[in-house]
This record gives sequence, structure tokens and C-alpha cells, in this order.
Amino acid sequence: MLMPPTPSHWTPQEEDAFITNLEAGYVPQELTKVHERTADELTMKIIDLFSKGEVVVLSAATFDALLRRSSQ
Repeated sequence: MLMPPTPSHWTPQEEDAFITNLEAGYVPQELTKVHERTADELTMKIIDLFSKGEVVVLSAATFDALLRRSSQ
């Protein structure tokens, strides 16, 4: 039976920097270098932050639609 991977430890400062870089539009390859984490670790952190309500993941089209509706 496979066990889920143990999440790597992130300090609050690392989480804040990661969220800032996500919001700034860094591509995955940049994020792995900047944060010195694997793509799997970054994916797990996004899921963790999403489950805690600290980030919201939207497609560009969904975001644009929300902006259009809010400006009406």
C-alpha cells in the first residue's frame, strides 16, 4: 500500500513568498528554482494553501468573467 508523501516544511515567510510569486505569474520552472522545491512539492503546497482558503485558483477566462461582472 502506497502512503501519501510527507509534505515538506514551509515557514510562514516561505509560504508568503510563494503566494506572492504565484500572484506575480511565475511559471512552474521559475518557481522550482526560486523556491528550491520540486514540482511535486509545489503542487502539494498549492493544494494545501487552497484547502486552507489561502489561495484561490482560477483560469484566466473565469477571472476575466468575474471582473466583467463586478464592473457592471
